[in-house]
Amino acid sequence: MVLYLNLLERPVPLEGQPSDPDLRKSWGWWKIKKWTVHILNRLYTRFGDLKLRKAESKAFAQMFQKRYAGKILVLHLQLLGVLRTGGYLPDRIINLILQYLSSSISKNSTYQLLQPQLDILLFEIIFPLMCFNDNDQKLWTEDPHEYVRKGYDIIEDLYSPRTAAMDFVSELVRKHGKGNLQKLIHFIVEIFRRYDEAPIELKLYRQKDGALLAIGTLCDKLKQSEPYKSELERMLVQHVLPEFSSPVGHLRAKAAWVAGQYARINFSDQNNFRRAFHCVVSGMRDRELPVRVDSVFALRSFIEACEDLNEIRPILPQLLDEFFKLMNEVENEDLVFTLETIVGKFGEEMAPYAFGLCQNLATAFWKYLNTSEADEEADDSGALAAVGCLRAINTILESISSLPHLFAQIEPLLLPIMQRLLTTDGQDVFDEVLELVSYMTIFSPTISLDMWSLWPLMVEALGDWAIDFFENMLVPLDNYISRSTAHFLTCKDPDYQQSLWKILSTIMSDRNMEDSDIEPAAKLIEVVFQNCKGQVDHWVEPYLRITIDRLHRTKKPYMKCLLMLVVRIPF
Repeated sequence: MVLYLNLLERPVPLEGQPSDPDLRKSWGWWKIKKWTVHILNRLYTRFGDLKLRKAESKAFAQMFQKRYAGKILVLHLQLLGVLRTGGYLPDRIINLILQYLSSSISKNSTYQLLQPQLDILLFEIIFPLMCFNDNDQKLWTEDPHEYVRKGYDIIEDLYSPRTAAMDFVSELVRKHGKGNLQKLIHFIVEIFRRYDEAPIELKLYRQKDGALLAIGTLCDKLKQSEPYKSELERMLVQHVLPEFSSPVGHLRAKAAWVAGQYARINFSDQNNFRRAFHCVVSGMRDRELPVRVDSVFALRSFIEACEDLNEIRPILPQLLDEFFKLMNEVENEDLVFTLETIVGKFGEEMAPYAFGLCQNLATAFWKYLNTSEADEEADDSGALAAVGCLRAINTILESISSLPHLFAQIEPLLLPIMQRLLTTDGQDVFDEVLELVSYMTIFSPTISLDMWSLWPLMVEALGDWAIDFFENMLVPLDNYISRSTAHFLTCKDPDYQQSLWKILSTIMSDRNMEDSDIEPAAKLIEVVFQNCKGQVDHWVEPYLRITIDRLHRTKKPYMKCLLMLVVRIPF
């Protein structure tokens, strides 16, 4: 421990530091410092809370908490202090130190050490980290797509000083809100006041951005605490909504984000809700990509909060157009969540748009999937967005379930997706794909020959690798047999009856499978007997034989009843 403390305390030499930022953070001295902080964080996470320790490690935990936790905190604060004077500290080290400080808030001994430095820490170190900075501006200008990706990437959040600063503020007001929350709000209000009073050429846009981020970060606490709770609507009207007209793009984006955070408050004047909603809608047409993205995400909150859908109905076609334009530009699953919210809210009213929605989602799905496959080392945003498309399509199909004629129109759009993903390519999304097949086989007027082409794929997957999905597969297989019985019975190429017997007999006779795993097999035999009575007499004896054989080995009462029911049906 003494070695770690010495390494933590030892200053990094100025001589030899690379001037290039990317090389500098990877310089040997900074890497030593980073790993020292990382190791101490691990020790604190593991041994910092005596209540969570096992008996065999309690002695070390007590020693660590008593002798070292406070010293580490003091040295961390010294390291952060260089930021007050514009000194250099790598982002990852800042992030790790703030994680340690956040963990220290909940423990009285370390919080008491932190308290005398809290004002300096909050207002001279934490708050500047929350403000828009030069690196943000460079990325915003040169690569707005990357700016958006980083802003909504969970992995980036794990290493971000800004996210760590937000987490610190959230933890502080959660554990020690009394006094600290009031102090923070007074600081933010003062920034708002100075910003409003300054002439346009002297406005501190980046400070306002940081103050808005702080307000959004504190939303859960502010929505529960008086006197702040009753002032939130006025705060939105005075300090957030005007920024939708700001000449500075990052403030327009931050205004959209904050508006989304507070969309569900109780508005005393519904005109203010409408104004905020229409500001967000206008943000979807902003000239800057990050503003459009933040506006779409905020829109989801407003749609969920909206009680009068007449506010949205007149502009629904335009909303969907803007939405799909953005989907063509950005790969992000959260975009699709917004669409799911719209579809869920309007239900059958989405019928006129169902074909167009599925068409756009299918196109987006293939784009996202191809992007994900083309660059396997990239982040998972494309794959996640593709999964989001499948979920959105399922939501649309559910909303139009009472309109079977639409399914026949939509089927050609979705068939290639189902054919592709009912193979090993779809293992990660098999639940979503089977749900899609279920909707198409139960609500379509008839099950087409093209849809029947999926049967062999499902049976092959079931016999090869998809046994864990048997319960989910039961629904579409039941639909094929019960809704298209004639084709099931008469088709010989492929022979559906034979393929079903082959897979069910294999599963039922497998002594390694638990009773619960073979329940769908018994239910499918029941489906065949009930729907094909008098037409499958040659299958009665083989199916009864494997059923009775399994009955002799079955222990669970429910499974015994299920198998007995199968035995009784033919008689």
